[in-house]
Amino acid sequence: MDKNHQIEKEVQKTIELLDNIKNVQPNPFLYTRIKAGIENGGKKTSWTTNRSFIDFVRPVFFGLLILINLYSLFVFLQDEGENYATREQYIDTLILEYSPGSTSEYLDNFKNKE
Repeated sequence: MDKNHQIEKEVQKTIELLDNIKNVQPNPFLYTRIKAGIENGGKKTSWTTNRSFIDFVRPVFFGLLILINLYSLFVFLQDEGENYATREQYIDTLILEYSPGSTSEYLDNFKNKE
């Protein structure tokens, strides 16, 4: 019996909350935009034309960006000419510099200046 009373009380609280909800005011120009869209008959405006162009260019741009990155990675890893030893030293330096247990020379120099 007490459980049913508790459930009824919770339902009543929920209904009271729904009664206190205020109406949301729409954008004042919403009606104007809807009316203009109906009058145009679905014709594309300059904004929708530009938007579709942007939607087309965006994936093409990112695809080209990925291809350029893959090409540069391929060239970087395949070239074993004069710069190969320098590149290996550079990679070793980066590994040492950014490994979790290393200290940075910059921080060491900064501490020495103080």
